[in-house]
Amino acid sequence: VLVQQTEIFSSISEYRRAIKGNALALNKVKLTAAEYTLSNEDWLRGKYIMVENGRRNKYLISLSS
Repeated sequence: VLVQQTEIFSSISEYRRAIKGNALALNKVKLTAAEYTLSNEDWLRGKYIMVENGRRNKYLISLSS
């Protein structure tokens, strides 16, 4: 989702480098595995996910219906 449906990462390798560098967090929880699958519990209020890539890059993804 973060690579294919958003502009946060331009490629899968950039996504994997962010995880390896401990720079990627979903809802303030650091990701440690590139194979992470989003679940219903990840969506805040059922329609938002907060993504942090490093200290300064913060994004709010909304679930469109």
